[in-house]
Amino acid sequence: MSFDTAACTAWLGAKVTIINVETALPTRLVKLLVDAFDAGLFDENDVPDAADVLGAEDIKARLLLWSAVIDDACKQATPAVPVLASEKLRFNAWFSALYQGTVTMNTSSKLVVITAEMDADLKAQGMTTIGELAAFELVLALGRAVGLEETEGFNHGNPYMHMVGAIRSAKVNKGSGRGKTLDMLLGEALLTGDKTEVKRFFTDLCHRLTNSNLMAYYARAAIQILTFVNKADQNIRDELSWVIYLVEVRQKYMGRGLPVAFDVELAIAAKETAEEKRRKGTAPRLSDVHGPREPGSEAGAGHAVLAALAELQSSLSEIGARIDGCGKRLDRLELGGEGAPKAGTKCWICQSDAHLAANCSTAKGKELRDKKAATAAAKAAAEAK
Repeated sequence: MSFDTAACTAWLGAKVTIINVETALPTRLVKLLVDAFDAGLFDENDVPDAADVLGAEDIKARLLLWSAVIDDACKQATPAVPVLASEKLRFNAWFSALYQGTVTMNTSSKLVVITAEMDADLKAQGMTTIGELAAFELVLALGRAVGLEETEGFNHGNPYMHMVGAIRSAKVNKGSGRGKTLDMLLGEALLTGDKTEVKRFFTDLCHRLTNSNLMAYYARAAIQILTFVNKADQNIRDELSWVIYLVEVRQKYMGRGLPVAFDVELAIAAKETAEEKRRKGTAPRLSDVHGPREPGSEAGAGHAVLAALAELQSSLSEIGARIDGCGKRLDRLELGGEGAPKAGTKCWICQSDAHLAANCSTAKGKELRDKKAATAAAKAAAEAK
């Protein structure tokens, strides 16, 4: 069926959902555009198929053309009529909703298209507005409850850093060492293989959300975050794998909240990545876990490592002293306390009367002395504990 005047009229008469309201184009605009079609200002090639789902960039490019068509339609009308900015805005919202999805209002009172993916993310997380999704994304990054005014600049699938709250927080905390974001802590955890600080971040965040009155959704958000963390704990025991998993989740679901409680594919990939790091020797080492490298230090060990080594050296010295004391006591016992054989005594190993078993130079004598020394060392070590 060809795209004629009747088909054009039917197309322009389609209704869409804008801010939860079924909406049609203004009557005046429909008439102007039908006349423009008859005058050849646009044709069927400019009208997407009804089943088409257009990307944001495609929509943007097409709306530039339609803006010019509306201008020309107003000029060629008899008599000419003024171009109304409100009609252009309504057409943009109508066209976007027709080929992308529902159109709603964001926290800045700007029209936003609810795409199929965005709609799915909202439903998966029990959210009813874009404001809730934006707030959850910012909350997850900053580790605190936020007000809706802080979410200005949010775009689905985009980094949280564009939101007003994130920009302000970065400025306030710059150079102070405070206000570490989730992504900062994950970056540090990748270097140490220790998830302690990240777990503390989530625990504190959930506590803050349950005590916040800024948004009713926050109580549900706290449960959602706890469920996510618990699922990760249950399924990923290795700490490095756990950290890598969270980093990958942040990348995959950027600007989308947490639409899944657990991503099996990402978990498997995280475990494989951790194993590969260990095989290559690039996994975190002890010096990385216990502290930053000190400038000018050859070993690059932290203070905690140096303290542990000093304590170990002290313990070894004490054990050595105990072993030495045990050896001297054994010698005195076997030598009768004088350092020389008593009359009539012989070495029971080689039967020589020139020395005792403690000083026997035969292989068996040496073997027995080694065994005694080892036994004494083990006993001394047990006493040291």
